[in-house]
Amino acid sequence: VLNNLRPVTSTYVWRKVILPLISGKPVDELQLVALKQHVVQQLQALNLKLCNSDYATGSQPTIADLSIVSHVHQLVKLAEFSLDPYPAVKKYFHQMTKLEHFDKVDFIMPVLKAFVAETSMFF
Repeated sequence: VLNNLRPVTSTYVWRKVILPLISGKPVDELQLVALKQHVVQQLQALNLKLCNSDYATGSQPTIADLSIVSHVHQLVKLAEFSLDPYPAVKKYFHQMTKLEHFDKVDFIMPVLKAFVAETSMFF
């Protein structure tokens, strides 16, 4: 799941949020639909995996979990992607975001989005 989640979520967030902000061009909706299908497939696979485990690789969070949650975090915070269809992922996301120091990561997302929006007028 992790190997495929990163490129899919990063590309989706880039095409839906960042590229339109910096280019001033509208989102290519057809391309976004295709990318969203890939995101859905990855979240379904992750949801299935997390139905049997609290974390990606066992009973304690690992570096893999930090990587996974960072990509899910991008989807939720930047691309406003709903986790409602993926209850195990949603539970996992909320559980992971309660870990110590995660608030520092959560703080940067709105700042990043605002920065990209402000600086896009210069491109």
